[in-house]
Amino acid sequence: MKEVKQRVSVAYKLLHFYSKILIWHWFSEVEVNGKENIPEDAPCILLPCHQNGLMDCVTLLAVFKKPITFFAKSAIFVNTTATKFLTFLRIMPAYRQREGIQNVGKNEDNFLKAVDLLLCGFPLCIMPEGGQHEKHHLYPFVKGPFRIAFHTQENEQDKPVYLVPIGIDYSHYDRMGYPLVLNIAKPISVDKYMETYKENPAKALNIIKEDAYKSLSDMMLNICSEKYYDTIYISAYIYNYSMLGTLNLVDNQTNRMKARQFIVKRLNEIVEQTPEKLQALTEKCLLWIKKNPDFVSITNNYPKQKYFPVFCYVLFLLPVFIYGIVINIFVVLLALYLNPKLKNTGFASTLKYVFFLVLSPLNHLLFSILVAIMFSSWLIPLVIFLTGMPVTVFCGKYIRKLRILKNKLLLRIHKKYIVDIYRELDILFKAN
Repeated sequence: MKEVKQRVSVAYKLLHFYSKILIWHWFSEVEVNGKENIPEDAPCILLPCHQNGLMDCVTLLAVFKKPITFFAKSAIFVNTTATKFLTFLRIMPAYRQREGIQNVGKNEDNFLKAVDLLLCGFPLCIMPEGGQHEKHHLYPFVKGPFRIAFHTQENEQDKPVYLVPIGIDYSHYDRMGYPLVLNIAKPISVDKYMETYKENPAKALNIIKEDAYKSLSDMMLNICSEKYYDTIYISAYIYNYSMLGTLNLVDNQTNRMKARQFIVKRLNEIVEQTPEKLQALTEKCLLWIKKNPDFVSITNNYPKQKYFPVFCYVLFLLPVFIYGIVINIFVVLLALYLNPKLKNTGFASTLKYVFFLVLSPLNHLLFSILVAIMFSSWLIPLVIFLTGMPVTVFCGKYIRKLRILKNKLLLRIHKKYIVDIYRELDILFKAN
């Protein structure tokens, strides 16, 4: 493959830069751990957990300097226009056997393109689970990324090829304004497995898959039990701050996640050994879910925020927020229309982010033109257009403040349920 095909267009660079700026506004906090583990001058395949549609790709682009090429299921390449757009975004289709044996040949072509990209120094991202699952659980890995890794290593004699597991932890899948934690594991050198691969490729594939799985599992919340999933997930948030104190950790998003990981690990062990101990806890959790399905929004509260300053912020800046809603009215109406349809699809956050990234500027332009026509003046429309994005970003922060007030109120309403669950957990952990 000619290297000219690997050049990155100016349009892509601009979109990449714009997206990197917006991602830090989309999440309330972004904490990246293990950035030093990213190989700078060697071929690397990124292996993130896949829980939140294209947002998984966007979050990685915010961290990596080089453009990343992604594999995605072939079903989204629905027509020529979609294919051209996805190709521009450096996304290649991955075909599965259930989509037709005739597509296996196309997979081999993309397999070779992926190797060429790696050899040219561009990182490749493949979701090792082979699909998206909107749950904090790591599913079994497919062989694809490891076959590409071994084939690339066979063609790269001077440098090792690396696999980089990446844990992505969203505090909320579908909404903006929640924290994000990225944990980048130490890279796995494929070169160390080559001797086994030459003797027995199948054995080498299984070994490297197991090692990568364990590495990624340590970087994320991995709730193993399907039956007790909600119980463990709720517990990880309710007991979070208590566990921070037990582990002597400073309160930040990374350490909150470490505390949740510890809670999940202990509860996974209890489920495996004596699941009956979770019965009383599960009953209380299920009762609370009936009262409030969006339990994460409440339990992921903001202890550092005082009620009165937040209330004053919301009250005095309400006119600015109303202005922001008015100038984004077309996007707001579209979001309100689509939101119920996107619920539980795994792509709600992705499409909302696209609205924020693409439709907001277009909305400001359209709204400014309409105002110009109505008032026969370009001064007011110009002000609207220039203040559009800053005010839109402010609206996101304002909504976070509103959420703080709402959550503090809901915490009081649901205090009995939360205290009951907390007590059960306290008994459980002290007994084990």
